[in-house]
Amino acid sequence: MKQQSLILVLAGAVAAASGLWVALKQQQTDSTPTVVNNTVSTLLPQPKPLSEFLLEDGQGQPFGVDNFKGAWDLVFFGFTHCPDICPTSLATMAQARSILADAGMSPDDLPRLNFISVDPIRDKTEDIANYAAYFKADIRAATGAKEQLDNLSRQLGVVAYVPPDASEQGNYNVDHSAAIIIIDPQARYAGIYSAPHVATDIAEDFKRFTQ
Repeated sequence: MKQQSLILVLAGAVAAASGLWVALKQQQTDSTPTVVNNTVSTLLPQPKPLSEFLLEDGQGQPFGVDNFKGAWDLVFFGFTHCPDICPTSLATMAQARSILADAGMSPDDLPRLNFISVDPIRDKTEDIANYAAYFKADIRAATGAKEQLDNLSRQLGVVAYVPPDASEQGNYNVDHSAAIIIIDPQARYAGIYSAPHVATDIAEDFKRFTQ
């Protein structure tokens, strides 16, 4: 079952990457936008508006499209029982934000950091709040019903696979995409940072395309 789930996720990741490539090529064919000369991010020539979704944040409050408006957002999808890539990626996001702050970027211009749990069976409101607080970078956390997570994941090309026999007391792994998603201040899917992630590279790249 584990091998089958891994194959499914790998296939999904390839499909997601292919979808982003096709979107880029299609938009380049349809128009001649000015593409930012970036280094480590892959940006859509024309950001894609997000349609409504409804999750719940770490304080039990609704979390939807409006929560992505007004500032740049970096979003990572994972789960609190993740042994490696999730804590590493969230720590890297937090470090990148600190680098930008230390370099004098205005608090209003700093990216907001977001953790979306794709394991709502085990990850409850208190769990995601405590997990995000560990990184001490004002990381917003949210999760929700599977259909709502699937809704947002599809819009952002995120792949996640929870075993069908998963239970609240289960000791299972969740296969998921490792990209950091970039959302612009108009709540539009703007691009991705593909793994592996390096904080200094993300910080420098973020300054380049936002200022």
